[in-house]
Amino acid sequence: LNLVGYCLRPGYGVAVDDWRVQQTWRLLHGKLAFAASQSRTESMILWRRIAGGVTAGQQQQLAAPLLAALRGKSPRLEPHEAAEVWRLIASLERLSVPDKIELGEIALTELQRKKNKELRPALLWALGRIGSRQPAYGPLNTAIPVSHVKAWVETIIGIDPSEPALPLTIVQLGRKTGDRYRDLPDEIRGRWAGYLDSKGAPDHFVTLLAEGGRFNRDEEAAVFGDSLPLGIRLVRS
Repeated sequence: LNLVGYCLRPGYGVAVDDWRVQQTWRLLHGKLAFAASQSRTESMILWRRIAGGVTAGQQQQLAAPLLAALRGKSPRLEPHEAAEVWRLIASLERLSVPDKIELGEIALTELQRKKNKELRPALLWALGRIGSRQPAYGPLNTAIPVSHVKAWVETIIGIDPSEPALPLTIVQLGRKTGDRYRDLPDEIRGRWAGYLDSKGAPDHFVTLLAEGGRFNRDEEAAVFGDSLPLGIRLVRS
């Protein structure tokens, strides 16, 4: 299936995949029969997995109630549900730059709250996906400006979280792409690479920061948020 706006090889045609996503939207969006926490969580996992096949307008519809919750305008979420909210909304790569900047600022604030220790892995993952220098499927013109990304990473390094998700987050935020509009200065990326090296991050992550390159299969799965079935790989359509 074209779960993330990619062709998955081997698999079905993109046109068929698009039809399936739109049928899923027509049949399921806004029609949750039992609005219990577990049902809401499973619904968010579904939309996250097919987010790349959903239009920008539909992504905005998915994001609106989640943004309200994250802004504190609805009842506080339990940690397991909040984690899925962050994973879903960070996967909506067609959201506007102002929305993404707001989400990143909220995530950074939440990351610094001691009561959110259980939520930290999801917050770090979300920050990496929201501010990624190379979106998984979204348009490059919705990439967060370099100035915001620099401030986010400096804040994260200042927090110095111990979660295993930290290296991937910083690599997504700082990885060299070869595009001067998206890349941070060499000196800054070099400093961040040194920080990751001091944290015992994989050598490949340090190389991606300093020199650029491609994620391997396991790293792509971590960015996507799910393990890919054997024989399936992500390629740009």
